[in-house]
Amino acid sequence: MIHLQNLSIGHRGHPILSDISVTFREGELIALLGRNGSGKSTLIRTIAGLLKPVSGKIFVQDRDISTMSRQEIAKLISLSSTSGIRVPHMKCWEFAAMGRAPWTNWAGKLLPRDERIVDRAMDSVGMRKYENMYTDRISDGEYQKMVIARALSQDTPVLLLDEPTAFLDVPGRHQIIGILAKLAAEEHKTIIFSTHDTDIALKRASKVFLIEHQGIFLFDASNPSVSSEITRIFGL
Repeated sequence: MIHLQNLSIGHRGHPILSDISVTFREGELIALLGRNGSGKSTLIRTIAGLLKPVSGKIFVQDRDISTMSRQEIAKLISLSSTSGIRVPHMKCWEFAAMGRAPWTNWAGKLLPRDERIVDRAMDSVGMRKYENMYTDRISDGEYQKMVIARALSQDTPVLLLDEPTAFLDVPGRHQIIGILAKLAAEEHKTIIFSTHDTDIALKRASKVFLIEHQGIFLFDASNPSVSSEITRIFGL
């Protein structure tokens, strides 16, 4: 589904991580772990096509994203971040419907099919009953679910989420990652999320992708070596 080929990422031509070659497959939930400043957000934004690689290639469904338009990429990859200001007086359903932007006509009009996709996304995260509530009136956990609903409304095979459990309590973190695990398993999406929560990553993800300045490591979450590598990298 996603193949990184000799990929180096960074800013203004200065690499943070170099020579990454790895494949993420359909139906996998991948936890991206690393210290602050290790390159997690940069990697996510580069895969999404928002940052240019220093070198190397990114393929999604065997297509080189460097040859694709922004709209074409948006039909394959959705990117969600918890940062940003909540828009006052925007209803939750309207917020989720923003994910349909790559698919609508020039006027941005939603067709019945688009509305059904938004409804299904709201149902998937358990937020349908909140559809007429304003996004600035719901809790942080509920807002996190709406961010995922917006990504699901985009109806892409790949979801990238930067710190989707930030600022949540422990039950809220498990609930959000549980939703992502279900989506990967049942809808066969490739989902990559960055996190600092190593316990949740080991319990819920199918793969753990560890990054540090000295190299990268991709493990099955059940691999006994993961815990020792996490201890080494984080100094636990």
